[in-house]
Amino acid sequence: MNRNIKKAGGFFLACAIMCVMLSGCGGSSAGDGGTKISVSNWPTSNDKVNLELYEGYLAQMNEKYPDIKVVPDTWQYDVNSFLPKAASGQLPTVFQTYFTESKKIIGAGYARDITDELKEAGYETLYNDVYMDLLRKDGRSYGIVKNGYVMGLLCNVKLFEEAGLVDVDGVPIFPKTFDELRATAKTIKEKTGKTGFYMPTINNQGGWIFCNIAWGFGAEFEKQENGKWVAAFDSDECYEALKYIRDMKWEDNSLQDDILGDASNNFIRMYASDQAAMGIQAPSTINSAIKQYGMDKDNAAVARIPEGPAMRAALLGGGVYMFSAKATSEEVKAAFKWLEITGAIPTKSEETTSAWADAAKKAAEEGRIVGYGMINVFSDEELTKAKEEAERPYVTVDPKKFMDYQGLEDVTVRPEPEVNAQELYSVFDRILQQILTDENADIKTILSKEAVDFQTKYMDNQ
Repeated sequence: MNRNIKKAGGFFLACAIMCVMLSGCGGSSAGDGGTKISVSNWPTSNDKVNLELYEGYLAQMNEKYPDIKVVPDTWQYDVNSFLPKAASGQLPTVFQTYFTESKKIIGAGYARDITDELKEAGYETLYNDVYMDLLRKDGRSYGIVKNGYVMGLLCNVKLFEEAGLVDVDGVPIFPKTFDELRATAKTIKEKTGKTGFYMPTINNQGGWIFCNIAWGFGAEFEKQENGKWVAAFDSDECYEALKYIRDMKWEDNSLQDDILGDASNNFIRMYASDQAAMGIQAPSTINSAIKQYGMDKDNAAVARIPEGPAMRAALLGGGVYMFSAKATSEEVKAAFKWLEITGAIPTKSEETTSAWADAAKKAAEEGRIVGYGMINVFSDEELTKAKEEAERPYVTVDPKKFMDYQGLEDVTVRPEPEVNAQELYSVFDRILQQILTDENADIKTILSKEAVDFQTKYMDNQ
């Protein structure tokens, strides 16, 4: 979940209508018989490393496809700027966004159906259906995958060492179950005095993280019954998940002292500065810890989210490429060629492997983790191996500290709740705050009230 994105609700849909009435498009004739396309997320002059990389891609593009003119656009997805840009028909031909936003964008009519172009190019089977299904509506495809991840358990190696919880190789002894997670957090608190497990409770991030725990207990948050959406979290399973978190606070004292904190700021700071041993997050969070707080990348390790009484579940996220609804078929095909050059669409060619290697080298130069932390998005094993080989010379971390996370065979990957996800997260922020600031808070009463309110305010309006 991108933390800067807030659900736009009815305004998002209203703008879709405006988009139809306004002129403009994401690409056009180049004026000389060729095709012109615009590309989002172009690096600015302040980002010299990435700008040099993109200029290299552009040089390759100009040489190989002189009839295609690529127009750089530094705009990056943000819901506040996206709405007016989409409504005025000024979206780039190809733009980047997130899985969490794809359904809304498709439903609002801002993304072009690229099914026919994918089939013609032979790309429709390149990507894992787990991801592509999030970019489909009524069997039609509206985007392609950029990258993917599932939430993992970030571990601070130094604090595990201080607590005597590392193996002979210095790798943390990762908790395999929720019971082990609780025991590990308690031990670290007792041995080091530092936070064993960080649980956010504000900015919708408490609810976002809590989903991963509640699913492990078998909880569901919303479901459809007879064609209507129903709030489903007033349940024994959700109660047990909340009680689990409550007990970590009031019985074990293993959570952070300041309960009113988020994951994208407070946890990262505490994790990077050896003040918090564990937290559920996207592995890319490590790069933020490195960049913002100077964390030593060798002090980072990631495991799968532990298994709960019902299952081992983790929320899915990542980036996608979508295409302006105004783009023509020729412009989409031209954009495909650009994405081939950058390695986003793999072609089993030297160009693709070179692009992967260049991106890995650039990330390594910036001090980021390379080679681990993202999961395979391709359905083709040869492509997966080729990407790994291209990145191998630039791997920056000890694979042993990340291999547990990479083994996702027994993880149930879940998308975010389908409707009113942000509002749902806000509800659980509020619930978590109550039970973690008041030892005597009645979880069942709170759950029941919040479920009724959520049903009335949101589910009944679907």
